[in-house]
Amino acid sequence: MSRFALACVLALLAMVAFSARAQSCSVTLGDMQFSPTDTTSPSPNDLNGSMTVNCTGYATPYVRACLNLGTPDGAWDVRTMGGPTATRLKYEIYSDAARTKTWYAINDPQQRVVYTDITLSGGAGSAVVPYYARVFGGQTTVPPGSYQAYYGTGDENVKGIAYSGTPPVCSAAGNFANFPFYVKTTVVSNCSLSATNIDFGSIGFLTSPVNVTGIISTTCSTGTSYAIALNAGMGSGATVANRSMTLSGGGSSLAYGLYKDAGRTQAWGDGSSGTTTSTGTGNGSAQTATVYATMPVQPRGDLGSYVDTITVTVTY
Repeated sequence: MSRFALACVLALLAMVAFSARAQSCSVTLGDMQFSPTDTTSPSPNDLNGSMTVNCTGYATPYVRACLNLGTPDGAWDVRTMGGPTATRLKYEIYSDAARTKTWYAINDPQQRVVYTDITLSGGAGSAVVPYYARVFGGQTTVPPGSYQAYYGTGDENVKGIAYSGTPPVCSAAGNFANFPFYVKTTVVSNCSLSATNIDFGSIGFLTSPVNVTGIISTTCSTGTSYAIALNAGMGSGATVANRSMTLSGGGSSLAYGLYKDAGRTQAWGDGSSGTTTSTGTGNGSAQTATVYATMPVQPRGDLGSYVDTITVTVTY
């Protein structure tokens, strides 16, 4: 009699344990870590990744897992990362490779939630869901530094609902688990430059100085300090303080000078031999500096074209 009673109790316990098996879905997702971002570039900085969804405890053949991403900024369609200043870095997360479908949550007015339908085996199943993120290019006012946004206190969760026939809508799904993560990038300092040629034109006897100008255009990240140096050029025996152009196909030369100021008193070189460099602080847009060139009075060389090549270097 006692054996039979014990067997019934064990059977009842087994039935209770089976009926109480919990249904759940979880998400495995690492931080969204962008490569370094250059805000002086008009091109976007793109990131592709994925998350893994695992569901267990179901008695149905399918489960729809609804994946919600919130907006730490508290406003839809305004995703930004915070950094060293009040200026924020704009980015977005998408559900498609073309980056046309923004990914938000079920409580978004447009309900831009992403879901995946998982086929179950033994009550469990999993799926890999891709994401596509982008830091927008041309954010020239954003200074260098570390930027991040934390997803972990709002709508970042997975909701699941079991089904056998017609898939249910995400608004009917239950909330299972949050999956906190960071979105991160480092905005790097960068500079680019371009220069116009300096042309003294056709000259005869050099009985008076010939003055012309050129332009150097520099684009540096906001807040980035930079210095522009000019080397000695290609002239034989030339230095940053005493430059020369050489006759094409010949050995004659003509002296000339490059200066930072219209009065032509500050020789522009690399900081050596009494010369100086041109300095500035980037604002993300092109900044121009005038090169004041002078060919002083001197004996005229042989007839022909005289040239020199100057290398412009920006240090930041």
